[in-house]
Amino acid sequence: MNNWIEVFKIGKHTDSAGNEKEWKVEDLDLMVAKYNEQTGESKHDAPAIIGHQQEDPAYAWVEELKREDEVLLAKFRDVDPEFADLVNTKKFSKVSIALYPDLLLRHVAFLGAVPPAVKGLKAPEFSA
Repeated sequence: MNNWIEVFKIGKHTDSAGNEKEWKVEDLDLMVAKYNEQTGESKHDAPAIIGHQQEDPAYAWVEELKREDEVLLAKFRDVDPEFADLVNTKKFSKVSIALYPDLLLRHVAFLGAVPPAVKGLKAPEFSA
């Protein structure tokens, strides 16, 4: 299953608190390294959720991150089939990430009617 989805990209973005930041390739590389290099019991698996405010449930988990050119991609595992159908039928056609202060990925939010801060990412799609 090919579950690599664009989740972020370089550029000047304003977060939900109104903070503007210029994101560079080096920031994406740091996000990839922080996430992929985690090991042991303290490893944080970032969940795929609907909207940023939802606590439960997780509909998938980020297995790993990678950077391709100026875009950050997340590979998902354990994708709920009903959630995949909702995403693939464009009910949730945008994504937005949340980060911890050290730039470790906290979660990937799938958005429906709410516009994301980062525009221009490919619509997410889970393929078999």
